[in-house]
Amino acid sequence: YDEDGKILMYEWDWNNDGIFDESSRWNPIATHVWDIPGEYEVTLRVTDNKGGVDTETETVKVGETEESNYSVDIEIVKPKIGYLYVMDKEICPLPGYDFAVIIHEITIQVKVKSENVNKITCIFPDGEQTKEGDWSTDSIISFEWRGSYRGTCTIKVEAYGGDSQDEEGIPVVKIR
Repeated sequence: YDEDGKILMYEWDWNNDGIFDESSRWNPIATHVWDIPGEYEVTLRVTDNKGGVDTETETVKVGETEESNYSVDIEIVKPKIGYLYVMDKEICPLPGYDFAVIIHEITIQVKVKSENVNKITCIFPDGEQTKEGDWSTDSIISFEWRGSYRGTCTIKVEAYGGDSQDEEGIPVVKIR
């Protein structure tokens, strides 16, 4: 904004070497990409229609984006592949099985492995359950599956936090 005139030129010095690398007559917004993380001094110079010039220098921090700190991670800890469960109790391992065997109901347990998980949905062949919360790492979230479904299926669990999502699945054979 220029109180006594009109800005004619916006110029950007991206590496503080005194040479203005980019300019625009109309657009005060510019973008630049640095290849190496670090702190960079950036200068904006504006010139108005009366010959007035003003500069502003700011330090820009470039590095890992915060998005990398917002990944979502979960793990299904019950049931486990290669185990037999009867009435929600782990009975014994089933060597060589690449699925869990469930007789009657079971409580699905999901371990939260990252702090920013705020919503978990457990999807069964005969319905789904969703829970929301502010869970800490290593929290165990439980979903009861009491449906009458019989057969082979995959129990799917989806977790959400910020813009991130994680998904886990476990193959099961359910016998009523």
